[in-house]
Amino acid sequence: MLQKEEQKKPNVKEGCLNVDSDPYGIFMFAINSPVTKQKYTYRLTKFFDFIGVEGETIQERCRNVVEIDRQNGCGDNDNTNRS
Repeated sequence: MLQKEEQKKPNVKEGCLNVDSDPYGIFMFAINSPVTKQKYTYRLTKFFDFIGVEGETIQERCRNVVEIDRQNGCGDNDNTNRS
């Protein structure tokens, strides 16, 4: 069980997370409880429905939100891409 969980986590090097690789993976990486992961995924899906984010999968929708954020110039203060 532990090995499967470790395989799902994004590649993290020296405290640096790269949003370009998988924003949904980073979101899930931060949550430990399986029940919380299920509830937060459901809530995130509902939020994306509410704001009108398109995509067939939750992963695609997360990538679309990051792209929208970059197009609007809101990602300038993003602390997830530290050098």
